[in-house]
Amino acid sequence: MLSPRKHKGLLLLTALCGVVYYKRSILMYGLLDKQQIYDTVDKVVDCLGGGDNAKKLMLEVSAAETDMGNAIDKSWFTGIGLMQFDKIGFDDVLQRTSKNKKALILKCFGIDIDRVVHTDLRWSPLLSVIFARLKFMLVPGLIPNQQEDRARYWKKWYNSSLGAGTPEHYIKASTRHGLV
Repeated sequence: MLSPRKHKGLLLLTALCGVVYYKRSILMYGLLDKQQIYDTVDKVVDCLGGGDNAKKLMLEVSAAETDMGNAIDKSWFTGIGLMQFDKIGFDDVLQRTSKNKKALILKCFGIDIDRVVHTDLRWSPLLSVIFARLKFMLVPGLIPNQQEDRARYWKKWYNSSLGAGTPEHYIKASTRHGLV
């Protein structure tokens, strides 16, 4: 027979496991459904700019990084959220994003990004897409028109030489989700 203290601890652990399972299996990355990704990308790009190429890039990045929300996030200390955003990139975006862009996000979404912490991106598709878009806005030049070029662009500026992703993976993931 368990002592009351051990019984209470076991119940707490069981409840915690249930919450983690629920968050990981039903509401992957805070998504309610796949359409939410498209709607979120549209709203973020409409607010921050970039047109169709930015929308394609954001959708393709979500496909490459998390299989558009279908992949189970097994890493709790590296990239997090729908767009698998790293802490170092998060800090860089906060530091280098202009006051004008921050004001635009506040106007469009009511979000003061200076008050956001990295872990907020884990369950918020909106914050994850906002930070990914802001990161790409720090890259000089235009977003490429062709998917193959966007795959190399993603590898260089987002996934980096240290990341496990490849342009081929990016293209396969995008194709699997009909983003061609």
